[in-house]
Amino acid sequence: MAGPSGLALRLQELPQFIRFAIVGGLGFFTDVAVLMLLMQGFGLGPYQGRVLSYLSGATATWWLNRNFTFVRRGSAHRVREWLLFVSCSALAGLLNYTAYALFVFLFGQRPSSAIIGVALGACAGLWVNYTLSSRIVFRQIDG
Repeated sequence: MAGPSGLALRLQELPQFIRFAIVGGLGFFTDVAVLMLLMQGFGLGPYQGRVLSYLSGATATWWLNRNFTFVRRGSAHRVREWLLFVSCSALAGLLNYTAYALFVFLFGQRPSSAIIGVALGACAGLWVNYTLSSRIVFRQIDG
């Protein structure tokens, strides 16, 4: 159990977590917009388009997190940082899908189970992605 100082540290991170979640939402919209553009404008299929749209969304969220969520002291290794962020995001995405699939498997393929599964997966993925980003990708944090 965390003491008062541990609780204070978590409360200080809350605004940062909220910023991270907002950035994630913007990344989602970037991902979807690029996917629709690639499918409808360039005739790519949903799987080929998804690879490119994921990279677009991940790049947008990396840049926004770097400049908005985790105000950096400076980094000369932007490509390495981006690769690390994309890898951590993919790991969180895998957890997201696993939580979703497990819930649907356990509670049935009804629409209500799918909706709850998506919500649980999103929460699990968001928390893991934030933890990996704050502890590994953006280790040097201002504020």
